[in-house]
Amino acid sequence: MSTAALPRTAPFPQAAARAAAPAQADSVYAPPSDEDYRAARELIAGIRELAETVNRGVLVLGLGGLIFTAVNVTIFAIQHDTSPWIAWMLDPLVSLALLLSLHADGVLLRLGATKPKGWPLFLRWFAFMATWTMNTWPSWFPRGMNLDHVDWGGVMLHSVIPVLVLALSEASAGYRKHLAARIAVLEVTIRNYEGHQHAEQQAERAAADEAERAAEQRARDEQLRRDRAAAEEKRAAEQRVRDEQAHRNRLAEIEAQRAAKDASDRAAEEQRQAAHARELERLAEATRAAEAETNRALVLAREEANRAAADERIRFELEQQAKDADAKRAADLAIAQAQAEALRIEAEAQARAQEEAARIAARQEEERRAEAARRAAERAAQKAAQNVARTVSGGAHGGDEFDVEAARTAAAEANISAARFAWIVGEMAAREGEGPRARAARIRGMAIFEAARIKDAGHDVTGVALGTIFGMGERWGQERLAEGSNRLVDDPDFATEVTASLLRDLDAEAATL
Repeated sequence: MSTAALPRTAPFPQAAARAAAPAQADSVYAPPSDEDYRAARELIAGIRELAETVNRGVLVLGLGGLIFTAVNVTIFAIQHDTSPWIAWMLDPLVSLALLLSLHADGVLLRLGATKPKGWPLFLRWFAFMATWTMNTWPSWFPRGMNLDHVDWGGVMLHSVIPVLVLALSEASAGYRKHLAARIAVLEVTIRNYEGHQHAEQQAERAAADEAERAAEQRARDEQLRRDRAAAEEKRAAEQRVRDEQAHRNRLAEIEAQRAAKDASDRAAEEQRQAAHARELERLAEATRAAEAETNRALVLAREEANRAAADERIRFELEQQAKDADAKRAADLAIAQAQAEALRIEAEAQARAQEEAARIAARQEEERRAEAARRAAERAAQKAAQNVARTVSGGAHGGDEFDVEAARTAAAEANISAARFAWIVGEMAAREGEGPRARAARIRGMAIFEAARIKDAGHDVTGVALGTIFGMGERWGQERLAEGSNRLVDDPDFATEVTASLLRDLDAEAATL
């Protein structure tokens, strides 16, 4: 696409009017129309296509000039004692440096920046002068260092391509700058159109939302009115039902009171008659009973007097026997209680003595076992440390000797038990068929796991201490500490495994106590 394809007038009338009258833009603003928006996008596409055409033209001419000048510069380099194997590289390197500088300037101009000065300017002109000088040198001095025989035709011929490449690159930079400015103006129109469209859409959505909310509010008000009317009607109906039921209840209550009063009067009369008859019968019965009672009392009085005398004799004898038996039982009980108390005291003393002896024996046995375990752990740690000192040196530790005592002290500072330290030292030993890299990776994994265990247990450890435990340096230890902390947070399975390991050690320690 050429510049002739671009219109020379404004692409849309409204944008031209705004550009011609900027003072009126704030008071009377007319947003771009759809036609303005489409025209702006089409112009931007055409301008960008033109810019790509300019870029491709610069690259094609640059590559063509590189090929044209490569032969002359290669011959020039060979004539000046340069090896043919590398002489061909001189012109491509210088030409590529020139092309790189020109391309960078074009990109900066397209982005709105100015052409850089200083070293970039020096690079561009040095590459151009070097290319031009090496191409025209044989024409300037065809017969040695003498300007009397200058080949002006050769100078003209070999100056065309370098000067053409430089001039085209400078011109393309101007093209890019003007095209970028034109694109910026058109993009303003596009942004104004899109902003106006977005604002209209927002306003339409807001109006629709407001209408929807108003409709919903009207529906809620209508439903509330209907609900209130229905509730009032329901309450009125219920009140009518309650009034009718109360009236019926009052009538039934009056009728029941009247019937109850009649029944009560009849019952009272019947009760008075029955009571009079019972009273007459009771008086007759009382007379007969009084006579029989008098006779029976006389007989019972005589029998009672006889029984009382006999009971008094029997009671006296039984009381005397009971007193004698109680005295004997009390004496026997006192003797038995004294004997039982003595036996209880003796049994308790023997039981306490046996328990104390058992506790002393158990404590001594526990101390003996703990001491034996501690000594076994120390011996195992020393033996493993000796083995590791022989196998670790020159392996994962870069030839440094593994300091067992320093590692044990660091393990104690990190709250690592002797048994755990012995296990670590034993695991650090080289395995059969294991290479240095595999062993270093295994020790690194052990250090990460141990750092996570110490952190999960709530203890603190420094990078120096962790590195000393595994025969490494402070930085190595700090890196393992960071990896262990990160894996505790990021890897739930790893955190579960660390917690399970701590619980197993706690169970093992509790079993030895």
